[in-house]
Amino acid sequence: HPLSLFLMEHGGERGYNELINTFLPFTFELLVDKNVEVGSSAVSALIRLVDLVRPEHVEPQLLNVVVTLAHDERAEDYRVVAAQLFNELAGRFGPDLCRDTVVKEVLTLADDMSFSVRKTVASNLGKIAKAIGPEETVARLFPCYLALSKDDIWGVRKACAEGICEMSEGITKSHRANLFEIFERFTEDVSRWVRVAAYQQLGQLISTCQADEITPALLKSFTDMAFRSESGTDSDFSEYCAFSFPAVVQAVGRDSWPQLEAAYLTLTKDVQWKVRKSLAHSLHEIARLVGQSIAEKTLTQAFDLFLKDLDEVKVGVVTNVSEFMENLGEEQRDKYIPVICQLPSETDNWRLRKMIAHKLGALAALVSPATCRGRVAELGMR
Repeated sequence: HPLSLFLMEHGGERGYNELINTFLPFTFELLVDKNVEVGSSAVSALIRLVDLVRPEHVEPQLLNVVVTLAHDERAEDYRVVAAQLFNELAGRFGPDLCRDTVVKEVLTLADDMSFSVRKTVASNLGKIAKAIGPEETVARLFPCYLALSKDDIWGVRKACAEGICEMSEGITKSHRANLFEIFERFTEDVSRWVRVAAYQQLGQLISTCQADEITPALLKSFTDMAFRSESGTDSDFSEYCAFSFPAVVQAVGRDSWPQLEAAYLTLTKDVQWKVRKSLAHSLHEIARLVGQSIAEKTLTQAFDLFLKDLDEVKVGVVTNVSEFMENLGEEQRDKYIPVICQLPSETDNWRLRKMIAHKLGALAALVSPATCRGRVAELGMR
């Protein structure tokens, strides 16, 4: 790519011809190299190179080559790469070429005998959907996604589960209910890998919706994840739940906090420190979303726990401690300043002490002059 740029900048028309006649064909050859890493690098290089191609050459020099790969019966690798490129280059192909050519080719590949090709199609619909728009996606791509979501091979269904958020972003609001039904089916799939993939996407799926679209059942599926590791099954689920909690709170709004609170408090006591660390890092975001009343009633419980937790968890709280305390009233702020000022004397972790020192200025601005002169100034002098 840097060489192509150099030739075009310094070689003018001759340099551009080198791109079209040498670099692009060579890159297309490398796409199907036996070495997987070479093929992957070639895809990355091609994605950067296509930006240099003039509009009039997009169809003959790019699209037609990908179409040729899509029809190559010699090895499934060619068709796998084609399925990937139709999606990756959809933005460069533009709406018209995507509607007229790309969608038709992708629908053919979705019926391919090779499950690897079908799996790649299932993973590569998002950018095409974005290019052709919601109505066209609902009419032409969604039926394809629906069929692939029922494929006999679990790997194809798993790819659909992993791509459910992109599909949600690509379809019309009125069709999201159909997508939720597909999600429910994934959660009951015979393959554990499909079920896990679906739950892994659930928080992000909810975040693609408006509050009025999110069904109570969908929200309950999300909060139930918080309790899965308590029963000793699917311990990863609580990690997925914790990671996407802020996005879900933002989607459903503070009025739905009563449906989320029990799950949140359960996660704050999860046996896995990674879960608690995730929540500690996002505590200030949740506080901003739910407001002062809920922050003081519920989130301070989490704050108290995290300040006594492992250093890995404490760091998450301390990193954004002033941002969290901005969402508390003056009385609560003054209450926590002594607790925070005590932390440096309770730890041997110099990084943690340094982080607290960096936060002193921001903390001082949040409390009363008396508290500032007392605790914060005293810690600063130390």
